[in-house]
Amino acid sequence: MDTAVAKQAGARQKTRSASTVQSVDRASEILDVLVDQGRSMTALELSQKTGLERTIVHRLLRSLVANKYVEQAEFSRYELGPRLLRLGNAYLDRLPLRHIALPYVIDISNGLTEDEPWIVGVAVPVEGFSIVVDRLWRPAAPLDSLLDTGTRIPLPDSATGLSLLARYDEATARAICGEEKYESIKGRLEKIRERDYLEFNSELRPGISAIAASIGDRSGRPVGAISVVGLKLEPYLNENSDIAQRVARAAHALTTVVANAG
Repeated sequence: MDTAVAKQAGARQKTRSASTVQSVDRASEILDVLVDQGRSMTALELSQKTGLERTIVHRLLRSLVANKYVEQAEFSRYELGPRLLRLGNAYLDRLPLRHIALPYVIDISNGLTEDEPWIVGVAVPVEGFSIVVDRLWRPAAPLDSLLDTGTRIPLPDSATGLSLLARYDEATARAICGEEKYESIKGRLEKIRERDYLEFNSELRPGISAIAASIGDRSGRPVGAISVVGLKLEPYLNENSDIAQRVARAAHALTTVVANAG
């Protein structure tokens, strides 16, 4: 388990109180590990990652397989099951931000030059990651630059994530990033706050840049972000560019809508 994943696993365990159901907590740990590892795993591997006895892991896996949250693959390995897709889609369908943001996504997309290879997307913060929940791509956008729904990127590693991080208080941001990483981006977060949570990044993938701005709730905490991602964006990576202004206005308007609805 890499450092970022290990931190998230530790944070999840700390948030579980004595009043929770132990078997549900343990089953959730197994699912979390399968998600974080992104591959099929044996019961022994799951036992090592979760710290649970292998006999307990086997019993939990039998229940998860019976309920289709987990599937048994070849060579006694286990992977995520199809029922999780139904749950994930149900959550996306009821996620208010997706519906509220859609007119703004369309407006930004319609205002861009038609033949530019750019995608307009919406993402939300989940356990230290920025996860894409919607995107509107244009025919000129190359497929290898397309951020699919469900794509997740650690918050410190993208314009969207940094913009989201800038809305957290320092203690929360440090807990998400870790001390060393937080210190390396601390100055950058201050600049993002000065720009009203607008951020630029040309580091996502070679040749691909992003302009993003986060959306806050009534308390100021981040609930999502809107972005433009694609090739040939370098000339627009400044707060005075037309594209940056469009993204910033949309995020500001969405923040007002979310705050008033909260």
